[in-house]
Amino acid sequence: MLAYAIRTITDGQSRGDFEPTYRLYAEQSELHTVPTTGDASLLGFEEVYVGPEGVRRFFEQMSEPWESWHWGREGELIDFGGGAALALFEVVGRGRRSGAEVRQQVGLLAEVRKGLLARQKNWLGTRAWDEALQATGLAGLDDPGRIPRRTVVKVR
Repeated sequence: MLAYAIRTITDGQSRGDFEPTYRLYAEQSELHTVPTTGDASLLGFEEVYVGPEGVRRFFEQMSEPWESWHWGREGELIDFGGGAALALFEVVGRGRRSGAEVRQQVGLLAEVRKGLLARQKNWLGTRAWDEALQATGLAGLDDPGRIPRRTVVKVR
């Protein structure tokens, strides 16, 4: 179920359809941005976006420098249970000014309460996956018995 929801959302976002995404966030939800540089202002992002309107503002700011962008073909979903999951994806964009293609790692930790996203933390940058795994205590784990269920998610 969670993998299907992630696939549906990322597919819509890759087509530029964000309305279904906004409806998934609770009124007082928080979306935190954590660039691997450690300074959200360097990327033009606020540190916290509140509620569906905040999420709308996040995606507007994220989309601004790109002529176009989409999610990479595959991602990984780590389901912690209890409404918490970590998604590791790659975003691919073409610069509005330069026309250059850029690939960027994104780690996304989501907490769902009462069927809506209540809290989300996004790591953005070249070490986003490593830092997201480290923050969730999964970095360097090679014992399959200690790793939560992992699913490869086909985005498109």
